Amino acid sequence: MQKGGNEQKSVKINRNPAFGKAKTPLTKPEAPSYDAASGERALAQVGPLLMTLEPHEIESPRVDVELAALAALNVARLVREPSLLERFRSMPAAEFDREQVDRLEPLAWALWHAHRAHQVAALSASSAVVPVALAEAANELERRMQRCVEYHLADHPEAAAKVAFLRAGNGYRDLAGDLMGYAELYRAYRDELRHDRKQYREGDADEAERLAKQLFETLALAQGGIGQAASLRDRAWTLLSRCYDEVTSVGRWLLRHEPKVDAYFPSLHVVGRPRTGRPKASKNPDPEPTEEPGPATD
Repeated sequence: MQKGGNEQKSVKINRNPAFGKAKTPLTKPEAPSYDAASGERALAQVGPLLMTLEPHEIESPRVDVELAALAALNVARLVREPSLLERFRSMPAAEFDREQVDRLEPLAWALWHAHRAHQVAALSASSAVVPVALAEAANELERRMQRCVEYHLADHPEAAAKVAFLRAGNGYRDLAGDLMGYAELYRAYRDELRHDRKQYREGDADEAERLAKQLFETLALAQGGIGQAASLRDRAWTLLSRCYDEVTSVGRWLLRHEPKVDAYFPSLHVVGRPRTGRPKASKNPDPEPTEEPGPATD
């Protein structure tokens, strides 16, 4: 991740009595690096708060999550400088929940950590381990059924299209789908296939469905881990974006006479725009591995 420079920039606070005198100049904090321990502590701290959200309240981030979390951390540190923190504390409770200032940093760390956890879950799911015995049995059965169907139905006026469709594909999910497809063909065209004494076996259709179900269940378990991680990330994003909007709105008002104040309280949707050349994270990562022993074809 690209980090900010080491040079600190000072913001000279307007001395207008209408909005108070600053005892020390504000300094723009250095960009922090990801720290798993800080993220884990923060997630444990705000976890109960995240669980208070109702499903209809939860929003998924449409920004670069790490850039957004980093911006929130910078603002959280900026507003805790004594000269500005005192003024945040002086805001009427009826107008501003002062706990938002304290909540911003742990929410930012929690989001960053939850995002990393989601990435790990997606990676784990993408390399989901299918038991060797299941993979071998499924591949062997798929090869045998494919040979039988290709020989007898490849030119069939009604079945040819489906035979061609099942011919392509790779990966465990495709393997499971192919087994289901071959089982359907075996039942629909039993009279055409059952005379093949080399490839056809009477119980193969049932066995294909059984193995396909096991494959789908294995992949679903991996997908479930992604779903839980995504839910936690989305909850953290929802609360962080709300908290950030509250804090930055007040911060812009307190420093409304300062030049370029928006640079210190930027929009998360602006700073979180994916960087050029960086691929966007998929909302629904494919749990299948990119390289795996897929179904063989003859």
